[in-house]
Amino acid sequence: MFSRDGLKALTNGNMKIHKVLALPPSLEEDSIYFVKNGTGADLYIVSNEGDAVKVSSGVDYGLTLGESTTTAYQGDRGKYAYDHAQSPHVETKTDIGLGHVNNTSDLDKPISTATQAALDALTKDDVGLDNVDNTSDINKPVSTAQQAAIDAAGGGSSFDQDLNTTDSPTFATLTTTDTIATDVYAVDVSATGTVTAGGFVGTPQTLTDAATITYDLADGHNAKVTLTASRTLSLPSNLAEGASGVLTITQDGTGGHGLTLATGWFVSAGALSDISALGASEQAQITWYAYASNKVNATILPLQ
Repeated sequence: MFSRDGLKALTNGNMKIHKVLALPPSLEEDSIYFVKNGTGADLYIVSNEGDAVKVSSGVDYGLTLGESTTTAYQGDRGKYAYDHAQSPHVETKTDIGLGHVNNTSDLDKPISTATQAALDALTKDDVGLDNVDNTSDINKPVSTAQQAAIDAAGGGSSFDQDLNTTDSPTFATLTTTDTIATDVYAVDVSATGTVTAGGFVGTPQTLTDAATITYDLADGHNAKVTLTASRTLSLPSNLAEGASGVLTITQDGTGGHGLTLATGWFVSAGALSDISALGASEQAQITWYAYASNKVNATILPLQ
């Protein structure tokens, strides 16, 4: 800005400005003091010897130089800062060196040309699948290990084998000495060759006529009984889901006897009245199927 004999030149932009009502007893170096005097101020500059030298009077006390009240700059810098503050300053991506950057969200960012080229060049060897064949599921072959396991199980090279007298098991012929076991449903070929098949008896078993007629499936699924009075038919014992059979009801020489079914029986076709309506020696048939281990569905049909 200026210099005088014994005063420092105000050109380095590092002078400190102090606005005071009176000069302080101790002065700071490299400082300018505005001392209020009426409506204006006296301007003092600290000399090289540390003394305050008055250089002007009547200076505007409200004047602020530079960016703060403690720093003075060369004269034109204040104008530059003022002009800059008065006009909108909008920076663009080009101003900050990002002219080629697109404003794209992470989710919508495209694959770069270089990345796409690298992906296109990938082979199955690059991802550690060099031994994998591009074969559809339906056309996949049997592996060596699978074929070995099939061969070891006696399957040979194909599951499609015809049964013949060599492949087929030998079945024993039942005779009158063979045992009908109490297990109604299982067919067991024992070490002695005895076949047990409790429920599958060709000839119907005869049920005993009583106030409550019992029906044991261990003696056969098909049965018959002659009513000599009105009776109750129990739910079959040894019953299992999926069992079925036929019970033939015959009226005695009098006829007209009724039949009541125990809990667990359900009549879906026909009616119990069809049985009580039978005359002497007339017959009806109850065809039944167990849809649970304790529930039997029955169809009642009079016989001609």
